[in-house]
Amino acid sequence: MKKLGILCCLLTLSFSSCSDDDNNNNISLDLLLKKWYYVSYEFEGDTFPYEHELCARDYIEIQSGGVAKDVLVAFCGDPITYDIATGTWTLNGTNFTVTFNELELYVITGTITNLTTTTLRIKAQEDFDDDGTMETYYVNFTSI
Repeated sequence: MKKLGILCCLLTLSFSSCSDDDNNNNISLDLLLKKWYYVSYEFEGDTFPYEHELCARDYIEIQSGGVAKDVLVAFCGDPITYDIATGTWTLNGTNFTVTFNELELYVITGTITNLTTTTLRIKAQEDFDDDGTMETYYVNFTSI
């Protein structure tokens, strides 16, 4: 089950897509710069909860200076083991891109559609079925 969760995370982060919702809304860095815990993915009207380990929750951390970290629980032993990928992020209006280039390049590019002190929602697109049509999906995060 953990492998499925990691696969979903990696698939989500491997998508590089464009948004058709270009606007000039500015995002508050005070709200964005923190740890964001994966909550769910939404695709074609269905919500797929992110499956965390019982011992800890996976998260992405957006830091100042354009630094991003993707932290996945790898083992719930004593001590808990994490896989940590470090990358970069950029923000242009509401267009948000995170790039990780450790072991394998993966990128998430999308539009921030909701950002509060506890909620981050990113809208992205990917051609999941290779039919030439981009499908829209959402990634939902929470912060404590």
